[in-house]
Amino acid sequence: MGGRIQLYVTRDALGEDLYAAFKHWDLGDIVGAEGTLMKTKTGELSIKVTSLRLLTKSLRPLPDKFHGMADQEQKVPSALCGPDHRRTCPQAFHGAQQGR
Repeated sequence: MGGRIQLYVTRDALGEDLYAAFKHWDLGDIVGAEGTLMKTKTGELSIKVTSLRLLTKSLRPLPDKFHGMADQEQKVPSALCGPDHRRTCPQAFHGAQQGR
């Protein structure tokens, strides 16, 4: 099982303080989000976030899209889950879902 989903975050849904904190989080930080499933105007599967929490900061932020990565679609998952971890990362994510 695999796929992509994005978080749809709005200031109105989170409140001013949490939204301001969220804007300072880095690419690669691990977050917990709750909300309702929706599709954007462009048809992308998204979660309209009603609750958001920073679970852990990344030790090293991922390279930014302008300097470090030429193809975001292919390289971000590889940066998060290297070739030697491709089998364990989805299992770890699945295990985290089961723990709830």
